[in-house]
Amino acid sequence: MSNINLSAEYQAGFLSLEKDLPVNEIERRLRLAAQMESSCKSVILFYIGETIKRNLWFELGYASVYQFCSFVLGTNERETAELVGLALRIDDCSVTAEMLRNGKLSYSKFRELSR
Repeated sequence: MSNINLSAEYQAGFLSLEKDLPVNEIERRLRLAAQMESSCKSVILFYIGETIKRNLWFELGYASVYQFCSFVLGTNERETAELVGLALRIDDCSVTAEMLRNGKLSYSKFRELSR
C-alpha cells in the first residue's frame, strides 16, 4: 500500500465526481478511493476494539456492542459480526496490529490473515 497524502488529494478536489476524465485519472482515483476505504475500515476496527475493551457501548446506552455498531455504523448483522470479530483479533498479534495501525497492512489482508 503506497503512502499517499490523502488530505492533499481531498483538498485538491479528488472527491469531485467528474465525467469524461482520462482513463489514467479514473484509475488513479479508483486506487485512491480503495486506499481510503481500507484506511477507514482499519480506523473502524480500532475504535470498535476500544469500544469493546472499555465497555463504551454500555456507557452510551446500548444493550450490546452489536447493537452499538448497527446503530452507529449502519451495518447489518453479518457485517457487524465480522467487524466485532476482527476488532477482537487486532491485539492477538502485536506485529500485525501495529502494521494495521500504521497502514502497512490493508484491512482486506488483515481480514484474510485473521481467518
